[in-house]
Amino acid sequence: MSGSRPRTPVTAESRTDRTNRNLYIHLSLLHGAWSVGVESLCREEGLTEAHYRVLWVLCLTDSTDGLAMGEIADGLVNRASDLTRLVDKMERQGLVRRKPDPADRRRMIVNATAAGRRVFGRLTPRIKELHVDQMAGLTEREKSELVTLLNKALWGGAS
Repeated sequence: MSGSRPRTPVTAESRTDRTNRNLYIHLSLLHGAWSVGVESLCREEGLTEAHYRVLWVLCLTDSTDGLAMGEIADGLVNRASDLTRLVDKMERQGLVRRKPDPADRRRMIVNATAAGRRVFGRLTPRIKELHVDQMAGLTEREKSELVTLLNKALWGGAS
């Protein structure tokens, strides 16, 4: 190949590089391991973990009027296009209802239906129990510290 330089193999890794790589790998493995259990429970109700998170945000909001799509996305850390697809499917399943915001017809307001609240009510105790098992090796203080550290890594220190 003329004009291309030979690749220099990476033969050394700094302590910071190794720590960063190990952290990335551990977080990826942890996410995969923990998600399997949640996905399995959700699948029994015909949902995915992402659908459950939408119900979680909608069913635990203090708003009786529902939430705008952007507010749901903020609570889920999802891209808006993913959320639209999720809400479309959940609406077809009868779990949520979407209507234009009377104050701004460009915005859509989403509410959990009675059926969506029932599904959330069936799943939540089982998911909570699963989380207790998944996090059994951590003290309450360690879990709190981990949340703080992950927020710092994700948001640059904002909680």
